[in-house]
Amino acid sequence: MALIKCNNCGKEISDTTNNCIHCGAAILKPEEKPKKKKMSNSTKIIIGISIFIGVLFLIGSIVFTIVIINAVKAPNLKDIAEKVNCGTYYCDVATDGSYLKLDTNPLNLDDYSSSSAYDIMKRINSELNLPQSINEKIASTRAIDGRLKEEYDDLEISWTYHPDKGLEILYEIDD
Repeated sequence: MALIKCNNCGKEISDTTNNCIHCGAAILKPEEKPKKKKMSNSTKIIIGISIFIGVLFLIGSIVFTIVIINAVKAPNLKDIAEKVNCGTYYCDVATDGSYLKLDTNPLNLDDYSSSSAYDIMKRINSELNLPQSINEKIASTRAIDGRLKEEYDDLEISWTYHPDKGLEILYEIDD
C-alpha cells in the first residue's frame, strides 16, 4: 500500500481508497499505461499485401496515363492521305505531315466540283474521327461565307468555296 495525494485537498491518503478520508472527494487514480500489443503475423501479411497492391495500382495508373497521353497525339496527315488514297490530283500534303489540302476542282473549271473529292473528304474526316456534322458544314458552304474554320484538339480545318474554283479544304496540325 502506497500513499498518494488527494486531488481535491492535497492531503496524503491510501492508494487503495476510492474517497478521500479528509474531504470525501472521489479519488482519480492514475491510469496504467496500456501495454503495446505485438502485431500478429497475419496482420503484418495483410498490411504488406495492401502496400503491394497500392504500389501496383500506382504503377498501373502511371502507365495508363502515359498510354493515354501518347494516344492523343496529333494525327499524321501524310499517313491519312495515303490511307484514304487521296493521291496528288486532289490532295497536296506537306512532307512533314503538318497540313493536307484537298481541292475538289484542281483545274479550276467553271461550275465543277468532283464527287470523288467529296468522298475523299468524308474518308479523311472519318479517319480523323471528326463528327459527321463537319461534312454537312463543309458541303453547305456558299461563296458568300468566305473562309470558315473549325478546331478539334490539335487539328484546325478551314475551307472555302467558289463557283469557279470549287471547294478547297485545308487540314492543319496546331503546334
